[in-house]
This record gives sequence, structure tokens and C-alpha cells, in this order.
Amino acid sequence: MTVVIGYDDKAFSGEKPTRLTDFWDIQKFPGPRAMRMWPKHKLDLALLADGVTPDRLYEVLGTDAGVQRAFRKLDQIKPHVKVWTDNWAQASQLLIDGNVAMGTGVNGCPAVAAQTAPHGKFFWDRQGYCGDMWAIVKGSKNRTAAVDFI
Repeated sequence: MTVVIGYDDKAFSGEKPTRLTDFWDIQKFPGPRAMRMWPKHKLDLALLADGVTPDRLYEVLGTDAGVQRAFRKLDQIKPHVKVWTDNWAQASQLLIDGNVAMGTGVNGCPAVAAQTAPHGKFFWDRQGYCGDMWAIVKGSKNRTAAVDFI
């Protein structure tokens, strides 16, 4: 899965959002936003939107100053987040229903939204891969190594 930005094409009559920084650009792309309520990926997105290059992302995020920088960037968008979602599909449904102009989601959900509602669109821009869970198959011969890996 990859975290992407979905948007309601009807919400923007002129230029359409194509970059991660557009999610934060309320002047150019007005309207309510939806974001996943948990911090995973939000700090990454915030730092990338704040100009940190992908090759330095985790170096910056690995410092107290980098974490504070990410939270300051999130503070800029927070007043415009109408819904803090608790699952990946919720942002796509909010877009389909016209309740938000933009939202974060995983690539499968906005793709379904784009097929379901012709006004639902999405884009990738520096978003990274995300995995939400790990599993160990019952009876695995390498259970100890798998537990250590996880």
C-alpha cells in the first residue's frame, strides 16, 4: 500500500492538486480535509510537505527538532481537517459523498473512489510505502526469527 492524496475534482474549478504541498495550500485549494487520526505517516507527510527531501526524511525525523518541525507543519493543516478518519476507506467515502475536498488514503481506496465517482481523483507525490500489519503463520518453522524480525 502507498499513502496517496485523494481529492474531489468538482471542488476545484481551475488548476487541480498534484503535489503533496497542495494538500497544505488552503488558499489555492480551499475546502475541508480528511486525515487518518493516527500519527503513522502523518509526520513523514508533514516533513515532506515542509521541504525535507526524501533522502533526508528519516535523518530529520530521527531528531527532536525534526519531530517538532513535523508537528508545527501539522498544526498548519489541523484547523482545516474536518474529519480525522479511523480507517483508510473513510476518507474515500467522504470524497465520494462530497464532504471533503481532499483526504489522505491508501492507493486502493482512492482508486476505487475514482471508479465509483467520476469526480474522485488521486495522486502520488513522494508518499511512501506503508504496511499496517505483520503475521506469523501458525506452525512456522522459523517462528523465533519471525518474532525477532517483527
